[in-house]
Amino acid sequence: MNISWSPKAWELFEELKWNIANRSSSKSAEKYAMELLLKINELSSYPERYPPCRNLKFKALEFRCFTHKKSYTVVYRVTDCIRIIGFIHSKRHPNNQFKDIFE
Repeated sequence: MNISWSPKAWELFEELKWNIANRSSSKSAEKYAMELLLKINELSSYPERYPPCRNLKFKALEFRCFTHKKSYTVVYRVTDCIRIIGFIHSKRHPNNQFKDIFE
């Protein structure tokens, strides 16, 4: 199954790399990003591998979520393709990030 990204998802992905680089190093940020991309690409073979999001707003939109290394949650939806919607830092409440994903 094909994977597509919303423009906002790409923006949030770049932002998470920048945040990791500022907290740690650019090498750590690149390693984290590559591991995350590999996990996302695995969705093409197993799109329903992860459960629907527990957050009610996301669940109502049929989003699925998984957390990578306890730091960022990937939000995606499965339709005729896999659509990466966005990323949420695990220390932030999804309701506070909801509009950030859709701006």
